[in-house]
Amino acid sequence: MNKLKYLCMTMLFVTSISVLAGEPATILPLGDSITAGAKSYACYREVLVPELRRKNIAYKFIGPRRDAVSAHAGYGGKNTGYLLSISKKTYSKYPADIVMIHSGHNNFSKDKPVPGIIRDTEAIINNIRKINPKVQILLAQVIPSGKLPKYSYIPNLNKQLESLVARLARKVNITLVNQADGFDWKTDTVKDKVHPNASGAKKMSDKWLAALLPALGHTKVLAYEQLRLWDGPPPGGSAHLTSEKDEPRGRVSHVSVPTLDIYRPHQPNGVALIICSGGGYSKLASGPLGIGAVDEFLKDGYTVCSLKYRLSPPSTNVVKDACMDGARALRLVRSRAKEWKIDPERVGMIGFSAGSHMILNLACKNDTGDSKSQSLLERLSARPDFMVLAALWHHKKNNVSDWGIHSKLPPAFILSTRDDRLAPTQKAKEIAQAFRAVKVPVQIEVYDRGGHTAFNFPSPTAADWPQRFRKWIKQLNASSPK
Repeated sequence: MNKLKYLCMTMLFVTSISVLAGEPATILPLGDSITAGAKSYACYREVLVPELRRKNIAYKFIGPRRDAVSAHAGYGGKNTGYLLSISKKTYSKYPADIVMIHSGHNNFSKDKPVPGIIRDTEAIINNIRKINPKVQILLAQVIPSGKLPKYSYIPNLNKQLESLVARLARKVNITLVNQADGFDWKTDTVKDKVHPNASGAKKMSDKWLAALLPALGHTKVLAYEQLRLWDGPPPGGSAHLTSEKDEPRGRVSHVSVPTLDIYRPHQPNGVALIICSGGGYSKLASGPLGIGAVDEFLKDGYTVCSLKYRLSPPSTNVVKDACMDGARALRLVRSRAKEWKIDPERVGMIGFSAGSHMILNLACKNDTGDSKSQSLLERLSARPDFMVLAALWHHKKNNVSDWGIHSKLPPAFILSTRDDRLAPTQKAKEIAQAFRAVKVPVQIEVYDRGGHTAFNFPSPTAADWPQRFRKWIKQLNASSPK
């Protein structure tokens, strides 16, 4: 598994579920206390469930037990043998489309439990498949533990789980989810050295989400992870971080902890797209808009990154704070360029409304990095290599001269609709003319109808704009090898 060191999961054999409108895919989490959760430690479901909701993905967790987060089939203190004993009854009553299995603890190394765990795991899968042959199994390699020697068998167990999936893959819809890779019991568990803390739960959630996205229809995702832009409170922000608020249709408000969702394709073309949604700096649809961009662009090999920048409230200087977050996102992506197989000089940004406002503000700063900075990140450029400005909101910039357009701006692709009252076409044309005046490559596409959200994913009414973008970027030679 060394060659997959940075992957969130290994896809061996999986077909996505066709989910009809109003019929969300059902998911059954099956396991021990790590699946069940408790007050004394964190649970991956506490992170995973809100993330799925914020991405506006249709799903429903089911199971015989329920807590404040979701339904599940997690049983504290129980091993794989117990799960086998209840598997037929449980799945008969809760026949989920997807079953997530994380089991392997609650044995003793001195008993040499690995062969029995593997045998019981395979039997669980067989019991489930007898009821539903089309079920999708997400089988986890279990998280490591520092409770030794009791759990010293876990590394061998994880090797055998990998072999089990390889053996079953020809006849079973199964995905191996490598929960062990990147999980450090020294930093990711509570004092018992077994159960996840907040950091560990976040890592587990990211791995599960990477496996769930293809199973839920987003088939082009190879790997997923979510990064916090800043270590600790962001610069200029309060030391007190507020809680986000979920809004309708996957939107969020009150963002004080900016993040970047990374979606990596199977065959990267070397270009990264940072998606910046709008919402007047008070709300964001970074989840559903990001997923929509994933479905549109990952098939072409683009690495898609969805930015969740700071909002007001709580920010008291939101334009500046959001711009800092955009700069940080560019630097983070470039810092991971080798790992993600992208060209650090082919990192673009796609913005919608306030997101476009933030991108153009950022580009006008022309921050190419501080070569003398002690921070390696700050030495990297925070200038996008190209930008898409959809429904550019002008927010307090009444004249083109207020932007400070200059000759070092990156090429721009501008999108507008004639019936957009918040971002008038005349303003977009004036921006395009200002670009041409300083000899910066620019293309403007104007549509008759669609309003302010005409270009928004997942279902833009100006449906062909991505095709026009592809043609434009090819002309820039930004998506072909240099």
